Amino acid sequence: MIKKFKIELLILVLLLISIFISNSVDIGFYNFFHNSSKSFESIYLKDFFKQITVLGDSKWYFVSSFFVIIFCYFIKKTNYYYNHKNIIKICNNFSIFLSLSLIAGGLITQLLKHIVGRPRPNYTSFDGGLEFNFFNLSSEFHSFPSGHTSTIFVVALVASYLLPKLKYFFISLAGVIAFSRVVVEAHFFTDVLGGIIVSYLGVKLTRSFLDKRFPNIINKQTNSLFNNKFYLSLVVFLFLSVFLSVGSSVDIYLSRLFYFGNNQFFLQDYYYTTIFVRKIILPGIIIYIFILPIFSIFLPIKNLYLKYEFKFSDILFLWVTGIFNLGIVVNLFFKNIWGRARPGDILQLGGKENFTPWFQISDACTSNCSFVSGDASVGFSLIAFYFLTKRIVYFWASLFFGFGIGLVRIMEGGHFVSDIVMAAILLYLSYYFQMKYYFNKYD
Repeated sequence: MIKKFKIELLILVLLLISIFISNSVDIGFYNFFHNSSKSFESIYLKDFFKQITVLGDSKWYFVSSFFVIIFCYFIKKTNYYYNHKNIIKICNNFSIFLSLSLIAGGLITQLLKHIVGRPRPNYTSFDGGLEFNFFNLSSEFHSFPSGHTSTIFVVALVASYLLPKLKYFFISLAGVIAFSRVVVEAHFFTDVLGGIIVSYLGVKLTRSFLDKRFPNIINKQTNSLFNNKFYLSLVVFLFLSVFLSVGSSVDIYLSRLFYFGNNQFFLQDYYYTTIFVRKIILPGIIIYIFILPIFSIFLPIKNLYLKYEFKFSDILFLWVTGIFNLGIVVNLFFKNIWGRARPGDILQLGGKENFTPWFQISDACTSNCSFVSGDASVGFSLIAFYFLTKRIVYFWASLFFGFGIGLVRIMEGGHFVSDIVMAAILLYLSYYFQMKYYFNKYD
């Protein structure tokens, strides 16, 4: 049994030995963030880490997995279960996997915390000596390992089993959240490393337990429903939206990177790049979506659409969904009702209005406001052709033009990053459900 975990145990033992010998690396990290400059960028970057550190709290994931398990249990008695049997089983199995992994990781974490008795940074003298209070019950001496780190890496590893193609994305997000524990001075750097090792131990222990007693709870077919690039991109956007919601100050930080003072951003309205995007790229995409499909019925331009032959219902779909999504939802509703001030209009970037996160309705702007990005939405609308033609090139084109146009708007001070990400989610979900209705009706 021990042989299965020898690598993790060896690394953990070596890490423990290192913190008992020297804390110079930990003190170096602590001093860097504790004494970092009070510049605009540092303040909002630190604020971002302070906000996202709550994502390492285990109660969010325990409660979520518990409700999923209960939901799956009761829904088995309905007709809905038989129509969506596979997806419900996957959700139930992975909720069980996550819950047990969190318990295993949590038990190991608490055991080590109480045994090692390492003081947290705020309770360390930093006089060069090593302070440990073994078998201590006080949370002030529960620095090693980091519980938040263990939790978020357990979540990332379990999610990686479900969506292996997004493994490095999940690990990267977990790494950012884990590192926030160092930035907010709640843990030392080696505490975070210890939490990562514990998470691997917890997940491997749980996997070993489930494989022996419930061999069908995790299998190669489990993730077969989740390999579609469209669904994977939605998962990425949804996770990013959580980051941009909890750590909303990162919007200010990222926009500040392109702000030079005196209401001057990296790009101006009269720059060639801006003119090219606004006067050529955007009109070109609109013509490609709405006009050329009509002409393709009469003219030999089908190669522009990878030889796809449009039916009247296809063109109707493009026009109805385009007018609804871009005209009504994006421009009439969100941009005129949400009231979010643009980056160039907020106090932090030379304006007069208050900053608001993307999910908060405001009165800082009355019309044509920041949320969501209308220009980026035009680029993301190319996803409609992905649903019609089933050609993957349109999926990549929608990402390229959506985020490409969005980046230009960010560098102009016209939009926040969250305006772009949420535009992608909004357009992709809208076209997805409209596509399902369309194909159910006309196929």
